[in-house]
Amino acid sequence: MTREQQSNAGEIVLNTSDSTPRMRAVSRAFVGLCLALLLAPLLLMGAWSQNTASGEKRELAPWPQLVAEDGAPNTGYLGELGAWFEDRFAFRSTLIEFDASWREALLKTSATQNVVVGTEGWLYYRGDLPDYQRTALLSDRTLHNIAHNLALMQEHVEGLGKHFCVTIAPNKATLYPNHLPYYVRAGEGPSNLEQLEPLLAQEGVNYVSLTDVLRAQEGELYLARDSHWSNAGAQVGYRALVEALGRTPLSFDGATQAQEHVGDLEGMLHPSNPRTEQDSLYLSAQQFSYQDCPEDVEQPLINTKSTAPEATGTLLAYRDSFGNALLPYLATTYTQATFTKLVPYDMGASALESAEDVLVERVERHLSAFATNPPYMPAPPRGAMQVSGKEASATSIQLAVKGPYLVVEGELDPAHAPGDGVYVALRMADGSLVAFEPFYVSAEVAEGAVDAAGAQDADNGSLASDFGYRAYVPLEVVEGLDEAMACVVVRADGGAYVQVAQGSLELAA
Repeated sequence: MTREQQSNAGEIVLNTSDSTPRMRAVSRAFVGLCLALLLAPLLLMGAWSQNTASGEKRELAPWPQLVAEDGAPNTGYLGELGAWFEDRFAFRSTLIEFDASWREALLKTSATQNVVVGTEGWLYYRGDLPDYQRTALLSDRTLHNIAHNLALMQEHVEGLGKHFCVTIAPNKATLYPNHLPYYVRAGEGPSNLEQLEPLLAQEGVNYVSLTDVLRAQEGELYLARDSHWSNAGAQVGYRALVEALGRTPLSFDGATQAQEHVGDLEGMLHPSNPRTEQDSLYLSAQQFSYQDCPEDVEQPLINTKSTAPEATGTLLAYRDSFGNALLPYLATTYTQATFTKLVPYDMGASALESAEDVLVERVERHLSAFATNPPYMPAPPRGAMQVSGKEASATSIQLAVKGPYLVVEGELDPAHAPGDGVYVALRMADGSLVAFEPFYVSAEVAEGAVDAAGAQDADNGSLASDFGYRAYVPLEVVEGLDEAMACVVVRADGGAYVQVAQGSLELAA
């Protein structure tokens, strides 16, 4: 029977004498290749492991212990072992860089959740977007707390005979939204900062709107692959701030030098192989030296001394990372300057003693910190107070000694906190009351908490409570007393003051 006849009879005859060995060889090679690819990150870990911890700005996971500190078996051993391996397997950095590069180039998306890929090579910090999209609006009470606290800070500083100025560095998305991806849409209505600014004016706070100052300039004054301003942008801000402090800014528009800069967003997106962008280094703004600290603008506490012949005065600047580029201009301008990132701000008399000018700078996305973390400073005294009676209230009060202060704090009953007129009063040995004005404190929501409607709180949005208060009363006020007795006093209808809470604390002999 021929092959054709066999086919017609419904039978198919295949000649497999040659193909079967080849197919088996191909299968074995494919399986071997897959195993090699799977095992290579482990087997080659010692020879080709790449440490990206420095680029990612974090510590590597340590080798896990079989036994926990309490002597019990470590039930999380396998998970910790996996974390250790994930930080050290071979080709890790190369694979991370490849993933980030092709996503950015082809998909215009980011390999890390903290970075948003924009157009024309621009990157944005995702933490800026809630402000831009109006998805994390602060409550009216939080904004009121911020303005109130800044006003108390200014009163304290000026009461010591010093100049005070506060400014908010705008988010990159606030100034330059034109490079945001198409799917990031601006929200409606005023931003948190736009709502706060008129409240600061009402309180008489010496505030500099860097948003207005920078918008008035031509060109782009923020770096494309960084969340911060360029050195040119920082110089524009410097001039406005120094003028607000009553001084004449120096001119730094002379010789410049091209500087290769690695942006913070670039470092997040490409930790193992970051690309640089050019920034201008103003050579005349380098006329200063670091005193008793490393020459690094990232340090939390920096003291400087100017070598410029035009330098005058002394400065204390409370700042964040936007102060990095600002520091050289200020350090050259002031004979001596101190720059601190430490929070809460220490604004006691000793901390301010050597400063003639006090500057407070904070980025827009961290605006709420003025309400959640007020400074460490004496509560402004308001003198003797007459109280007409007591009212039932849910206001709470606690007393504690912290360093040189008696701390009086608690939660105000919202019914007794319409705005101004809340005081902490200490009872003296003769029975009189001496009043102090507290900071208003907004409490942050714990991670993972939900609001009353069951919704997760936004990154920079509504807070757990807006009715906290805190007063740092110098211990000398209660010196000689065996017991500190304090009460919360509010201004009731008709202008009379009533007591809504009382507490006490035994003092050490």
